[in-house]
Amino acid sequence: MKFFLIIFGLIILLLPSVHAIALGVPNIGEITYEPGKEITLEYSVQNTLPKELPLNVQLDVEPELSDYVLMSKDMSKIAASSVEKFAITIKLPNKLSYGVHSITLTVSENAPVVGAFVAHVGASHTVKIINLYPEGKPLLEFRGPKSFSASGNVNIEVSVKNIGRTDLANMSILGILTDGVNKNQFSSERAEIPSGEEKLITIPYTVRVPPGMYELQLEAKNSGVTNIKMQVGGPVVTIEKIEKWSTEQPTVTLTVNNEWKENLTEGTLALTTYDKNKKPLFEASATGITLTPGKNNLTLRIQKPKYLDDGTYAASLQVLTPPFYIGAEGELEVALTEVGRMIKAQHEKEPEAEWSYEQVALDQPRAQKTVKNNNIVWAILAVAIAIFLFSLAMILRKRREEPPRKVEMREEQRYIVDIDSGEKR
Repeated sequence: MKFFLIIFGLIILLLPSVHAIALGVPNIGEITYEPGKEITLEYSVQNTLPKELPLNVQLDVEPELSDYVLMSKDMSKIAASSVEKFAITIKLPNKLSYGVHSITLTVSENAPVVGAFVAHVGASHTVKIINLYPEGKPLLEFRGPKSFSASGNVNIEVSVKNIGRTDLANMSILGILTDGVNKNQFSSERAEIPSGEEKLITIPYTVRVPPGMYELQLEAKNSGVTNIKMQVGGPVVTIEKIEKWSTEQPTVTLTVNNEWKENLTEGTLALTTYDKNKKPLFEASATGITLTPGKNNLTLRIQKPKYLDDGTYAASLQVLTPPFYIGAEGELEVALTEVGRMIKAQHEKEPEAEWSYEQVALDQPRAQKTVKNNNIVWAILAVAIAIFLFSLAMILRKRREEPPRKVEMREEQRYIVDIDSGEKR
């Protein structure tokens, strides 16, 4: 999470103020075509900063109208803390094709490149010129929603304007939600729309498709097809496995599942590990990652060494892949190697020292040598114990094979001899 906040903060610092330019626009959005008619649109630009600003003024006009649109003055710059007024004059030609024609004015601060960002901060205004068709002609404009849940009912709203001179009778809208292979069709109720009028039509739809990105196609008779990219549900990422980790390893390897039907591109990933009190212990991250549907093997780099004890720790994965922010939960098992234990012990002796994975890499040979020496000592001790046990076993075996010795017991007799008679008593 800390990694994401740093990235977001840098972006904010690199962007210029979004309030530098304000555009005042006329209260006109549509003009019905009349041959030779002249319209004047009045605008104003305000510079809210106490310095002169260079302006980027762009007027987008369709080829049929390019010779009939004129701006009253040059607007390449604006003085500090000032308001500049100008006008756009449209003189409609004697002939114009049927349908909707647009004129769009965009005014922005012509900001320099800052880091990796080019900022054009300002506003725009579009005026539509409509030349009505002889017959009834529905113009469809999708109003929402921009996404569906993965199941349930949703109301699709479509604005329909009759840009023909004849009323529309019994008009209905056909909708198709498709992933390019499968199609789900639905339709609206029939409606009446007089010439030049607009009506909002609601189409109820029951969602029965897997999560993913789809195309919503809307069409009425004589309208043409309106295509809208539609998100159904939201992407889901799960952690399948995080490989065991030890102190000397500068990376964490894990397998995640992208359960979305589409690639998740340009992802920024951060794996945060927590202790039992939910205190963050360390973070491993990677940028520019693409998660394809299904399993993905990833390697995330730890910025600074961490000296954790053996055990299992809660882990949280954050995936930022615009416009999605996705979270997943898992567990990291810390299983220290002998080298890891030696490096951890060295760190505990010098807790105030500045450590990096470069330092850890330098410490590894010393730790490996210590482990090797310890292994040699243990090997010698094991051999000595084996020799002792072998010798003891041979002695015991030899004793069991010798015959038992015979021990004779003689009874000791004691008696008294009479001197006179020589008789034993």
